[in-house]
Amino acid sequence: MLGMNQCVREQVKWIRNLSYEKIPLEVVDRAKWVLLDSIGCILNGLAGESLPEDTNAAILKCSAAMVSTELYEGNRFAVGHPACHIVPILLAELEKRNTSYSDVLRIFICAYEVASRWGSAVRFSNDMLGHGTIMNVGAAVVEGLLENLGEDEFVNYIMTCEALPEVSTWQSVFEGSALHDFYPGIAAVNAKNALYMTSNKVRSSEELIRSIYSKIEGTCVMTENLSKDITDNWYLLKNYFKVHSGCRFIHPFADVIETMMKEGLTKDNVEEIHVSTYKKAAQISDRKVTNSLAAKFSIPVSLAILLVEGRLYPDNIERAVENNQVRKLAEHIYLTEDEKYNELLPDVRGGLVQVKKKNGEVMEHEVFHAHGDFDDPEGYSEDKLVNKFRNVTSNNLSDKEQNQLIDKVLRGSESLMVSEIFREYFGHVR
Repeated sequence: MLGMNQCVREQVKWIRNLSYEKIPLEVVDRAKWVLLDSIGCILNGLAGESLPEDTNAAILKCSAAMVSTELYEGNRFAVGHPACHIVPILLAELEKRNTSYSDVLRIFICAYEVASRWGSAVRFSNDMLGHGTIMNVGAAVVEGLLENLGEDEFVNYIMTCEALPEVSTWQSVFEGSALHDFYPGIAAVNAKNALYMTSNKVRSSEELIRSIYSKIEGTCVMTENLSKDITDNWYLLKNYFKVHSGCRFIHPFADVIETMMKEGLTKDNVEEIHVSTYKKAAQISDRKVTNSLAAKFSIPVSLAILLVEGRLYPDNIERAVENNQVRKLAEHIYLTEDEKYNELLPDVRGGLVQVKKKNGEVMEHEVFHAHGDFDDPEGYSEDKLVNKFRNVTSNNLSDKEQNQLIDKVLRGSESLMVSEIFREYFGHVR
């Protein structure tokens, strides 16, 4: 088995040697999808506000805007959401550089693949949130490629960055604290700091990293996952897109309720709802929340909002979080941990939804996928992606601006300079 340092060297060799021409077309297309989806979330979260001129401040604000929507992509084989550790720093750094779109895509893909492998190498406790922790390496890959680091320098940079993880807690979302939204941005700024540190002779080691993750953060790093199948197994093709605003654990059950609503279920005929599922989903069970962020991490409140509002988007949640109907419905939605769904993790996130109606009828549905996931039997299409982008940016962009950005991101020439795509985005919000 390779040691951690050697695995990182394998990662660095791969990303330094990966030309744009070597990347399969389907991977490039998925990268474009994730970029468009991420930009839509950022615009929605910014709500018309401008970004600071300072790069670090711009990264922080961009990251918080993206995360606050709870509509951004993720990857269940990693430890959460690779793109939110990458896109904000990539956009902020590229504002100052004249880079081709093909280079932007190549850098993003490299960063996503490396970050996902580090994310797949840990299993945190139920109290530890993945944001800003081990996938901070995604930001380091962006910086390392933009600075064209040599192999040895790049290896030490990644090792140093991995010695600087945050301690991110699930308690932040239970309290509705915006600290949660800033975790990935803080990690990206720390990655920039790590680059400065390595230029000033800071060195890291496998023992140092293992000490941090095992002795302090209560997990271990499964080294064999770091460079496993890195040349032909694309994690980007196994990502998911969110169709609801909320923690990913909520989505399969929101899908079920949405289907039941099409079959005639209404807020007025629900007596109670029981959800049996795996441990992490069962723990987001608060029936009373303090604000819209906490609502996005509560299955009872989210399902109640869906029944009252008809959909789960940031504006619906903001409007309905203090609605009396929502509060009363949430009191009758119950979560139970079921070991049989724990045993399916991490490959499958399943559960059973039982709805008892006021007339005594019971509606029941077992679910093993969420809409928008790569293996969802219904699939996810470009049309669905574009429709989501239009919905989330409807308050920020005109129809013409939406069409222009969609066309440039999804179908723009790889030879386009970044100034013709992303600086327009920054120019719009400044």
